[in-house]
Amino acid sequence: MQNRIGAILLALIGVGMIAFGIHQQSAAVTCDNQVMTPGDQCIRYSDSSRTAYTFDEYAGRQHTQGVVITVFGVALLGYAGYTAVRESRRDRDDAAAAMAWQQGA
Repeated sequence: MQNRIGAILLALIGVGMIAFGIHQQSAAVTCDNQVMTPGDQCIRYSDSSRTAYTFDEYAGRQHTQGVVITVFGVALLGYAGYTAVRESRRDRDDAAAAMAWQQGA
């Protein structure tokens, strides 16, 4: 029973990751909550360094993150399905063994 609940939770997390990953691939490119347009730069400061990112760099990074999240979501959903099938087969085998034991006793 606990494995089934775990499989359901994994499936829900996987579906959420897939939805977020797909959204991430098509969402507007932003820098500090401001929508970027082609030609814009996003400047990040950390400690004593300054790094500038172009719109294309941010868009590519955002798309790649979306693809990675989607792939992990699909893998998680697949593993949840595998776990559910494995548990179903285990229950079936346990029931068959119990039936055979009762008939033999």
